[in-house]
Amino acid sequence: MSEVEELTGFKRSYIYGLIRKNKFPQSIAIGARIVGWDANSVLEWIEAQKVSE
Repeated sequence: MSEVEELTGFKRSYIYGLIRKNKFPQSIAIGARIVGWDANSVLEWIEAQKVSE
């Protein structure tokens, strides 16, 4: 999550809000209480945001 926050400039709560609205890549379960994100999906999302501005 810290890397996702750093890449996007958004805090955890805002990122999860975007996920609930289907406006950010879904997290992937890595373990019982651990999630992560596909780096390419996050980077593609960031690039798409730059284009739509």
